[in-house]
Amino acid sequence: MNIELSIKKLFYSFFRIIFRNKNINKPLNKGEVTNILVLRYDAIGDMIVTLSVLRMLKQLIPESNIDIIASTRNISILDSESIVRNKYVQPVGFFKSLIQALTIRKNKYDLILSLVLNDTTKAGLIANLAGTQKTTKAVIEHKKRRDIYSALFNLQIPLHEFRKKITMLELQCKFVAEIFGLNSYENLIVNKMSISKVDREFAERKTNGLTPFIIYNISSGNDYRTFSTNKNVEILDKIMQELTEYNLIIISAPNDERKAKEIRDKVNSNRVKVCDSMSLTQVTAVIDLSTIVFTPDTSIVHIASATQTPVFLIYSLLSSHVEEWLPFGVQFAYVRTKTREPIENIETNEVVDGFLDFVKDLK
Repeated sequence: MNIELSIKKLFYSFFRIIFRNKNINKPLNKGEVTNILVLRYDAIGDMIVTLSVLRMLKQLIPESNIDIIASTRNISILDSESIVRNKYVQPVGFFKSLIQALTIRKNKYDLILSLVLNDTTKAGLIANLAGTQKTTKAVIEHKKRRDIYSALFNLQIPLHEFRKKITMLELQCKFVAEIFGLNSYENLIVNKMSISKVDREFAERKTNGLTPFIIYNISSGNDYRTFSTNKNVEILDKIMQELTEYNLIIISAPNDERKAKEIRDKVNSNRVKVCDSMSLTQVTAVIDLSTIVFTPDTSIVHIASATQTPVFLIYSLLSSHVEEWLPFGVQFAYVRTKTREPIENIETNEVVDGFLDFVKDLK
């Protein structure tokens, strides 16, 4: 490990010579920050929890221009967000990403925030190519790599003591608060997703006559966080027998549509419906009209959280940093695996009883 670290230090010494970053002391003067770039080119849930950061920045610096580099997966989350000036989709390919960074350098960024927690080197290179030597390039400090990352970032914020103790949404807002020297910032946290009039009307048409209804998501980004068809049917049969006053809408990723319809057909209830393919913003609008959300997937968890919809989640200990990805500012409950195993191994009655208790508590 020491040899590997030594090689990395040698490699980063070239970046130190090329970019000549000098450490910047916090807090930054808000009056000297006009153009801001946020790096958030990863997953859907990551973008959703970053919306609070964007709103916080706009409250702190109302006249600021906020740009963001997003991914093809999460860019649509920003469709109705007017607080973002330029929304860039990161191209596929490492060198294409660097070229993109060079093309937006003309925006003269005063502050670049890297919120991508993996592949910090790539984020640092993008920050330096999109910014200048005078640009503040900020990142959450990596305790063991602070020295080498100083070649790419001139402001590293240590938040180690808060990791796994607060949600990622709160951690990112604290990151911004530390940059600007705010002792109190909780009142600046706004967890919200904007919903367009078109999406609102779409959701109202889709759910007409179904209120009150529960959203039941069957999809996840990992197989170990997904129930089988039979398991979903068992869970839904029991839920619908107990919750006779509710309708239920199954939602899924496009590649799970057939599975969703199979589950609906096998469940012994005419109150169970399936929503055809929807965009992320349409899903958000439908969730906003629902009473409760049931989901094994973090993206839907964060959409529910941002629409202030109570959410019941299932998670596996195979997932890392679960505490950081829990919902913020909304009622929630969960059932989890007992060991590092797929959620399929959780007993059906444990899932159902947990959900019914949650519904009872909400009432």
